[in-house]
Amino acid sequence: MTLDLRGDRYAPSAERSRDLKEALADAFEPSGQMLTLIELHGDDPRSDLCRALERSVFHEAFGAIVPHTPDMMVAEYGPYESRSRFLTAVEWSTMSIVGTLRIIEGYPNKTTTDLVASGMTDNDALDTTYQFDDALTWDIGSVAVDKSFRRTLRMNPVSIPLYRALYVSALRDGITNWTSVIDVDVLSFYRRLGIPFERLMELEDVSYLGSEATACYLDMGNMEASMNAVAEQASRHRRATIEGLLYGSGSTPEIRLRPQVESHPPETATNSGISRAELRS
Repeated sequence: MTLDLRGDRYAPSAERSRDLKEALADAFEPSGQMLTLIELHGDDPRSDLCRALERSVFHEAFGAIVPHTPDMMVAEYGPYESRSRFLTAVEWSTMSIVGTLRIIEGYPNKTTTDLVASGMTDNDALDTTYQFDDALTWDIGSVAVDKSFRRTLRMNPVSIPLYRALYVSALRDGITNWTSVIDVDVLSFYRRLGIPFERLMELEDVSYLGSEATACYLDMGNMEASMNAVAEQASRHRRATIEGLLYGSGSTPEIRLRPQVESHPPETATNSGISRAELRS
């Protein structure tokens, strides 16, 4: 099936959304659970369903301050579309994308480029401090979950499987470092799970489009030990969450790779700005 990438990638028409959902149904099979986790490359036209959710969730959360229009999203993520992959939660009874996590591959990446452009640091300082490897570094560009599948930040049936998928995918690909700009409330939640995000370059928090956020760095080599140390002292529920993230569970479907479909090349886009990796629920 050949799909045309032309048109609005962040607000596809009802007709195009229907075609994209049909393309998902044709290529993917459900896992037998409520959710199936799949991986879509940024050049795969079906990933526009992820972009549409991304924009709608951001607009719901921050649109009263700055409307998250399709043009604004293109300005934010346009330079990184071909380097993006989407870990995606699909609810098969409705063929709906209910959660998506955007990975931006390589270095320099969105977080570091935006921080340098804002004057908060420079490339020499970043290179001296971290020595990021282009092939082994991922930027977490966004996490967005449909409001119908959110209960609270701490009890979210979609975000935890997405984080598990991120961890498994990073191990599979030998990734050593993550960067991201993360909402401060979400960062506090991550730290309570022992996820060892550190403040990037000791930079102050930034206020961006309604979200108070922290520029972060994570060394994958510290992750399992850090989370297990927290689990030893944690409540039963938090320990189960940590173990589910690290080792999986019966309620956490594993990410599955899927074939791409033939498509026209994506349109080019313009500059970007600082983003965040998660939203308040």
